Amino acid sequence: MHSDTIRKASLLVTSLCIVLQIVLIIVFWGTEMHSDAGDYVHIAHKCYEAGEYYPSHSDLYSMYLVCPGLINWFILQLNIFGTLNLNMLFNFLMSCGITYFIFRITKSYFSEAVGYMAILLWNILYSNWMVVLPALTEVPFLFLALGCYYISLNYKGWPAFLCVGIMVVLANWIRPLIIIFAIPMLLIMLFRHLPAKCYIAMFFSGAIMLLAIAGLTYSKVGVPAIQSSTAGVNLIMTANDRAYGGVAANLIMSGYGDCCITDYETRTFVEKDSIYSARAIEWIKNNPKRYAQLYFMKIGGLYFEDSWSDRAVMYGESSVGISRTATTEGVFNSNFLKPFAGRIAKSVVYYIILLIGIVGIVSRAKRIIHNWRTEGMLILILLLGIGITCIFAVCPRYHYPMLPIIVIFAAKFLCRRTS
Repeated sequence: MHSDTIRKASLLVTSLCIVLQIVLIIVFWGTEMHSDAGDYVHIAHKCYEAGEYYPSHSDLYSMYLVCPGLINWFILQLNIFGTLNLNMLFNFLMSCGITYFIFRITKSYFSEAVGYMAILLWNILYSNWMVVLPALTEVPFLFLALGCYYISLNYKGWPAFLCVGIMVVLANWIRPLIIIFAIPMLLIMLFRHLPAKCYIAMFFSGAIMLLAIAGLTYSKVGVPAIQSSTAGVNLIMTANDRAYGGVAANLIMSGYGDCCITDYETRTFVEKDSIYSARAIEWIKNNPKRYAQLYFMKIGGLYFEDSWSDRAVMYGESSVGISRTATTEGVFNSNFLKPFAGRIAKSVVYYIILLIGIVGIVSRAKRIIHNWRTEGMLILILLLGIGITCIFAVCPRYHYPMLPIIVIFAAKFLCRRTS
């Protein structure tokens, strides 16, 4: 396919995606959030009404701290605008930024034509049509993460790396997974032989931002929390006798086995996290084969479908709920088949892109190994993302930070085949 044809098709698809997202924002404007997004919005409103940022002293004995960076972003919006309706517009702008970063990163590694193909594929995914709507971590996290990666790949001046330091800390404050981008980013900086002042600027700004967050949190709850404290609860959900690999919040709520903390109300979120982590690690030591089995099952669960972005606004049943229905009522029950079929239908394009991306990576394996200092860094993001995420309980939306890598290699494969 001629590069000019790819460019025109890409710009057309991207424009249509932008129009569709704007229409969806208008249709769902002011819609109540459900599931995790509903919880985040509820916490933000609670803190706003109390005149506090998150966490406040009342959160000290909660189950955990959850995406504090995101919730404080919501509280800031409430303080400025008095509403969270504008969050969809901010998501829209960041989504456009993500598309831009994918194009520029792909162009840096391969060519402009591959860059256009990458954003064409990115913008035909169902999840990316709807992703501007829910009040979740995915869009702001990926925007900051790809922004950092793009700067490390293309900039040489130290002022840009002042921004990187702040962005890394903010991304980690939103979702503690920035390490999957930070390690490749640091390696790229080393391979590019950037001057010492770039490192100094990055670590200085990052340290200042980190100390500011830790200090503010310490003044509120007596704990210098700089990120979510969900590691323990996410680990115990996949390290117990009833674990199946997915997010099993019902086990926590019902107080099953090691998920039960008898003096729960008097324990801080730090203590609860420590207790859950210790119990989970002990279970893993006693059941290494079962945990290993669950670990590899979770890779499939992570990439199982890609319709997750509509659940918060369309009130669809969660993956956990559908799994529970299949277990209790059977897979041939309409309560299971109808939502299951809907998710598969919405994910058809995703499955095709996922398959092409995997084929593209496998067929290019020798070249990736040879070019490990360049495109090999993209594979490192993918491997770190899967490797770290699957330690804990998973659900399909957790694959979103790694999805651009699949799309980039799918684009490269298609451009090579059609050239």
